[in-house]
Amino acid sequence: GDNQILTPLLSEDPQNDIFIERQHEGEDDDHIPTEPQFRDRLEINERSTKASSDSPRTWLQLSKELTASISLNFIVISVWALINVILFFQNFAKYYDRPNVWVAFAKGFGQMLNFDCPLLLIPILRNVLTTLRNTFLHNYFPWDSNISFHRYLAWTIVVIGVLHAVAHYFDYIYGKHRGISEWHEGMGTLAGLTGHMISITMIFIFTTAHIVVKRYHFNLFYLCHQLFIVFYFLLLLHGPVFWAWFLAPALLYLAEIILRAYRGKETTLITQVKTQPSQVLEIHMKKTKFNFVPGQYVYLNCPNIAPYEWHPFTLTSSPEQDFLSVHIRCVGPWTRELRAHLCPQVVGDTCEVVEINKSRGPDGKSLLRIDGPFGSASEDAFRFNTAILIGAGIGVTPFASVLKSMIFRMRRHDRMVLQKVYFYWICREYTAFEWFRELLQEIETEMHRRGYFVEINIYLTGDRKHVEASTNGVDPYTQLNAVTNFGRPDFELLFGKIVERHSTAEIGIFYCGPEELSRKLKVLCREVSLETKTKLVFHKENF
Repeated sequence: GDNQILTPLLSEDPQNDIFIERQHEGEDDDHIPTEPQFRDRLEINERSTKASSDSPRTWLQLSKELTASISLNFIVISVWALINVILFFQNFAKYYDRPNVWVAFAKGFGQMLNFDCPLLLIPILRNVLTTLRNTFLHNYFPWDSNISFHRYLAWTIVVIGVLHAVAHYFDYIYGKHRGISEWHEGMGTLAGLTGHMISITMIFIFTTAHIVVKRYHFNLFYLCHQLFIVFYFLLLLHGPVFWAWFLAPALLYLAEIILRAYRGKETTLITQVKTQPSQVLEIHMKKTKFNFVPGQYVYLNCPNIAPYEWHPFTLTSSPEQDFLSVHIRCVGPWTRELRAHLCPQVVGDTCEVVEINKSRGPDGKSLLRIDGPFGSASEDAFRFNTAILIGAGIGVTPFASVLKSMIFRMRRHDRMVLQKVYFYWICREYTAFEWFRELLQEIETEMHRRGYFVEINIYLTGDRKHVEASTNGVDPYTQLNAVTNFGRPDFELLFGKIVERHSTAEIGIFYCGPEELSRKLKVLCREVSLETKTKLVFHKENF
């Protein structure tokens, strides 16, 4: 069978290698080109975009402040926490009249575990979540926080499990006075024996799920995570009513893994592989009956490397193209092996094109298997009239598909909600821009015919290397009309100017890159939404 169906979380984070250097001394963070071809760009000035704090606030402003400060994440976590509290006190009250109050505590915590342990499966049902996010429920759940919620649930289960066990241990002490030994209470019953076995299983699962273990010892993480099957089997033996809570999530998970197994066995034709600068590998594929929307991602598996390892990568092709493509930064063990497997004749960081046109290798195994597509934050870009796309390093990949699809739609004269895009790409090395250059040049050419619908902003944060000046008026680093900026962008200033241009609008902010910048952007979006009439809706890619 397909081993990937057993694993809730399997990924080699494609953004692990991305980071932003400190700005070089003497460089201007606020630099924006002022050449004639950029006169439509935002001008930096001192006009404030903040609403006066002295002016009276209307009910509309108050409701806006409330919705801006209370996120969907907070609402969902609050509802989940409230359900846990209700379940605890419901069962606590049921057993409170027992001579030993510790029984009531143990039963209360046990009821919370009955609810939380099956719920742990829901955030990892990628196909279910992708389907639901395209329904009327789209605006009512933080779909892109599913992995974070999965982790919150896991840690909550650890804490509640410890409290549940401690309450039982105190009950065992009281049991001794009833003529029953602690050993018999703890190990002489099915509930006691399975409870201790569940605790041991949890130690292996949770200690190896740390990001450091997952990143550098993936096989250990994977193998220990397979113990979740033992975990749920023991829970079914441990709790007499656990099956009723577990049945629905278990059936959904069963359907999920059957679908993953079916799609993983379908033939995937590898047509072409390109090696790009900065250790980037571009793979072109073809697969029948594969429908996706811009911004979505897939899981890839190479049976020759590891039949059970599936890693997420964003699709960089658009639905209008007749092939699928991904761009992979080969910095981890799996990605480096993939590059060596698909193009062993390419040595070093050279740019070459390797024609493959095969689906299987000499040994008969599939070269690559695909599972997906799956929904992501970037697919919501077309729901906004104005969008700001921010990519750091290889984190720009989700926006390649969005920008490509935007060009195709404009050529077909499709009616689109999305009319204006501010694109920011932050990189350490100027060579990293080369693989994306062709698309950005195509966008600039299209803008000459159809108007200024995309503003391209390139930021180079690494060392400035000497590059010969261009003779045709384009930027020497990127070969684009857009001028390369040096240092890090001042998003507080840039967002303020964008808000001035699009007042009273709802602007989508889409980000893919390091967590540190993500936190800053999220806070900035909340502040701007509170202080102006414009609402900035923050989205972050999570794999």
